[in-house]
Amino acid sequence: MPEGNYRPGKTIYVWPGIRLIGYGARRPVLILGENTPGFQEGSRKYMLFFAGGRPRAAGEPVRDGNPGT
Repeated sequence: MPEGNYRPGKTIYVWPGIRLIGYGARRPVLILGENTPGFQEGSRKYMLFFAGGRPRAAGEPVRDGNPGT
């Protein structure tokens, strides 16, 4: 991930086997903007979600990662 500031507008899913590595003179910065839609109500709202696997069918929930992910 190149250096810079990033403002995600929805959850970023990191699937098994994927690594996020920052590079450049400065580390990349993820900033959740104030009042970003979708992150204000309820619980279990994540900017980054390290997932245990992709859903097999549409509508299935994304499994949470674990130490083996």
